Amino acid sequence: MFSKYKIASAITQGVSHKKTNTKCQDAILTLKKDNFIFLGVADGAGSKKEAYTASWFILNILALEFENKLDKYLDSKNINEKILSFLESSLYILSKYSKLEFEELSSTLLFALILENEYIIGHIGDGIIVNITQDNRLNILSKPENGEFSNETYFCNTIKYKNRLRIYRGDVADIHNGLLLCSDGVEDAIYDYNNDKVIDVCSKFINWLDSYEEEKVCHALQHNLENNVSRVSNDDLSVILLKQIV
Repeated sequence: MFSKYKIASAITQGVSHKKTNTKCQDAILTLKKDNFIFLGVADGAGSKKEAYTASWFILNILALEFENKLDKYLDSKNINEKILSFLESSLYILSKYSKLEFEELSSTLLFALILENEYIIGHIGDGIIVNITQDNRLNILSKPENGEFSNETYFCNTIKYKNRLRIYRGDVADIHNGLLLCSDGVEDAIYDYNNDKVIDVCSKFINWLDSYEEEKVCHALQHNLENNVSRVSNDDLSVILLKQIV
């Protein structure tokens, strides 16, 4: 069912973290299963000790939950609440058994579930999600959401903000031409904040999947993150692309 979809991704340690010898705190995960595709990007809060742990844990535990209990979420009228409840309880369990402070397990979350007839996208915090519409226009599906101040954002463990998870559902045909998910480091390079649009190079990146194998596109993305995007942002950088190939 999903054999016509091609996926490419890349992740790299930010310039600021290289200088301090700090682990990359972004995480990415892509999975193709029999009944869905999962794409996930997470960015651990740089001010927290367990940022790396939080970002990787959130993606893997959520993907596993969807794999085991997908129908529970697809049939739910309050999918936001169910996902938030699962994430919070999972983080509390990790905190308890790993003896980590719950407040230290801070990470943003961007994910996409690609199903046979629809997509479900979830977003907590900053980063950006972009698609190419059926008439080949770049469209922002989900914008970054900041906190009280411009350099703040919301995380999976920001339990005092109940509306932090934004869910978008739509016809899968709306993302056939391309989908891009990225953390805020890449967001800084591709999002024109003043004009509220993403730059045209996003289409170029996505359309590489038309002409090249996934592995080659991954290498090209990696090269661009390390040599071009890193000139715009000192942050960790991560991006995932998806496109259906006819």
